[in-house]
Amino acid sequence: MKNLFQYLKSMNEQKKFFREKAEQNEPLCIMDDKVFKLMLASDSEDSREALRCLLSACTRRQVSKVNVINNEILPVHLDGKSPRIDVNVTFNDGELADLEMQMKRSEDDLKERSSQYLSMLHAGQVKKGKEYRAAKRVYQIFFLNFELFHGSNKVPRRYGFREEAEYDLLTDKTEIIFYEMPKLEQKVKDYFEGKRGIESLSDDEKWCIYSELI
Repeated sequence: MKNLFQYLKSMNEQKKFFREKAEQNEPLCIMDDKVFKLMLASDSEDSREALRCLLSACTRRQVSKVNVINNEILPVHLDGKSPRIDVNVTFNDGELADLEMQMKRSEDDLKERSSQYLSMLHAGQVKKGKEYRAAKRVYQIFFLNFELFHGSNKVPRRYGFREEAEYDLLTDKTEIIFYEMPKLEQKVKDYFEGKRGIESLSDDEKWCIYSELI
């Protein structure tokens, strides 16, 4: 009953949002999380194909099959937070990914939020009686319409568990990825000025630029 109430509330909010945009004759922007979710999480072949291609670009791995699942992460105890995420998917052989669009900077710590989301997705996999090695890969992916990591123009930024001095990777089962859209503006300018060809852009950079331009 709770999930049904939340679903109906979400649908009403979406209808109101799109109605207001139409009445004001304002174009829709993919970087708005409502549009982002509608584009990637709708029950249509086009939506699933867009999600599959985007996920392939972000993970840099071939994604053959993708399925949108419940966007509420269950807490580990009764008083725990139960966040509702943007686009929660399983793909290939049971791997998981959460894709989040963040239009504006909030007062919350986004770096902490990303690690919490990743931990909750990862911890919820292995059932009682199963070995830990049964856990599948988990990706937490954020698209940001602002700069979070100042002092570097690197896009994307990828994080995992590494040794502090020798940097060897502890596990390849978890990865946090940040795309800071504003840092790609120079590449967009170079393209329109003829200084850079589209062949010089990676697939995930093309997706980010596409999201900014429409």
